[in-house]
This record gives sequence, structure tokens and C-alpha cells, in this order.
Amino acid sequence: MSRLLLQCVIAASLVLAACGAQSPHTVRVREQDAGRTVALRRGDRLAVVLEGNPTTGYAWEQIAGDAAVIEPAGEPAITPNSGALGASGVVTMPFLAAGAGRITLTLIYHRTFEPKVPPLKTYTVEIVVA
Repeated sequence: MSRLLLQCVIAASLVLAACGAQSPHTVRVREQDAGRTVALRRGDRLAVVLEGNPTTGYAWEQIAGDAAVIEPAGEPAITPNSGALGASGVVTMPFLAAGAGRITLTLIYHRTFEPKVPPLKTYTVEIVVA
């Protein structure tokens, strides 16, 4: 076998191996995706993007979900809709697909200092991690 042919075979093998390997990716869900089922692979990231305004005392909080399947992957990021003081915006909550399983991820929008008051909003999404 010629050296050039051998190099081509090795290069093709490396390309095919790289195509077969699936790298983690990020899936974004928004309020309109509530109730939807989201399929992830272990190592993927989930970004839950919801309307919010922390200046009012309200915050999104996870109240249900199994950390063995999906776990928080950092603090929520807040992006205001404008530069105005007290502006509403979007809250992005990052999660990591930690292990195989199926769970319901439930988030509530409430004031943590008002534990007896029902949440203003509830958000759920089904998560399936393979």
C-alpha cells in the first residue's frame, strides 16, 4: 500500500470517527414550551428562558426535578429588556443533563419571603435524558 493511500485511509477513519462522536449541545426552552417533552443526552445543557423581574421581589425557583437526571449548572442570568431602572427582562436558568432518566422539571415564580402566598406562575417541562 502506498504511503499516500495509507494517509488517506487514516484521515478518512478519523473523520468518520469524529462524525460518530456526538458532542454536548444546549437546548433552549421558553414559556411557550411549557408542558413539552425535551430529549437530551447526558452532558447536554438545558437553558430555561422565562420572563421575570427580580426588582419586584419575584424569582424563579426549581421545586421539582431529580438532580440525578438534571441538575442546576450555575446561577440564573438576568437580561433586562431595557436600561430603565426596574425594567423587566428574561431570566435564563442553566441546567446540565446529569444522567439517564425521565423527570418533570417544575419551576415557580414567587416571592421567597412570602411562603404562604401561591406562586404567580408555574412552569413545567418533561425532561428525558438518554
